[in-house]
Amino acid sequence: MADSLPDDVVMDILSRIKDVPSLLRCAAVCKGWRRLVARMERVGVFAGFFTQLQARGQHTTPWFIPSPRPVPVALGRRRRRLSSLVPDIRVAGFFDYAVPLVSHHGLLLLRINTNLRGGILAVCDLLAGTLRVLPSLLGYNLDEEMMGYTLLTNKDRGSLDDDQHQRPFFFKVVIVTILKNHGYYTEYSLQTFSSANETGWSRCSGDLLKAGNHNIRVAFMQREAVVCGSAAHWLFFGLPAAIYTLDLSNETGHVSITELKGIDNLWVLGVLCVLGLRDKPYLTVDTEAKLMLLCLQQDGHQVQIWTSRDNKMFFQSSILKLKQRVCKCLGEKSGIVLFMDKQRVVYLADVKTGVMQEVTQWPYNIGLCRQNTVLVEMDWPAFFAFRLGVAGT
Repeated sequence: MADSLPDDVVMDILSRIKDVPSLLRCAAVCKGWRRLVARMERVGVFAGFFTQLQARGQHTTPWFIPSPRPVPVALGRRRRRLSSLVPDIRVAGFFDYAVPLVSHHGLLLLRINTNLRGGILAVCDLLAGTLRVLPSLLGYNLDEEMMGYTLLTNKDRGSLDDDQHQRPFFFKVVIVTILKNHGYYTEYSLQTFSSANETGWSRCSGDLLKAGNHNIRVAFMQREAVVCGSAAHWLFFGLPAAIYTLDLSNETGHVSITELKGIDNLWVLGVLCVLGLRDKPYLTVDTEAKLMLLCLQQDGHQVQIWTSRDNKMFFQSSILKLKQRVCKCLGEKSGIVLFMDKQRVVYLADVKTGVMQEVTQWPYNIGLCRQNTVLVEMDWPAFFAFRLGVAGT
């Protein structure tokens, strides 16, 4: 009976299903429905986070901490080393001191420790369990304070081609470095690596004053970029006292600077954050693909949520009330925010309801920070299609 329905009718039915488990059960009906689910717009679900842990008597290495929420199991229910997710890497100690940097569409960018200054970069495909080591960036220290990262895929190009379902698929790594000139941070440098180009990294540079007529003197507030629509955005605090985004067009490569407006006392918040007196705001994307700024209040029980109208002017859309008092906002993915309290207990909170859940797979005696914590959003239909071999058929 399922085979007798036209594809457009089935697609209309599937598009009305909101929860991922039900969608995956529909994919098990027959090969035709499985193929249609694989072609649907991707559904992202928070799967967990990567951070650095040190097992007894061993070196620091990246570990995956799964979400305690009831989502389809892809990477396991217990915390595990990154090395267990990449079975082809059999070199002992390969991931020792490796640092997770950013995750996007099932890919993880990390810095591998080597004898080279600052190490080298690698991209791990969490669905396929593969790792690609990128060419070294000679002369660059990948641990610079004024360096930010982003990871782009073919989905960010707005492509609807079938190559979105193939593994491995296209990805691009972009590194932005803010350079000091005569005591001021007035220049930027972009290093770009594309998986479609085997020649290595490409480089371009420019003048920040021409990009936005602003003078940035302070480090990144958020080193991983937020990908929203056709652009990547890095959050900065700059002078004159205000908070900005450094914006990179995914299509043209154009760089610009945007001052965030409409947020009450934002410059005061920026100064307090730079002095270490307040938790830094966190820039992310809401469910409607608009920029969203999360500001944890000083009492630790409330989060102001500011939403963008045009990636420039913000308005306060809601206040998230938390039952547990927290001190740090570590990140957000798929409507789930990761918090930590002063006792180093880690919680997940739903950005709409405020419902909190403790992450039981995290050892309490170890602190987390944004510099070594990367939240992972898993593309469940893509994972399902890949494991069943649908993507290549």
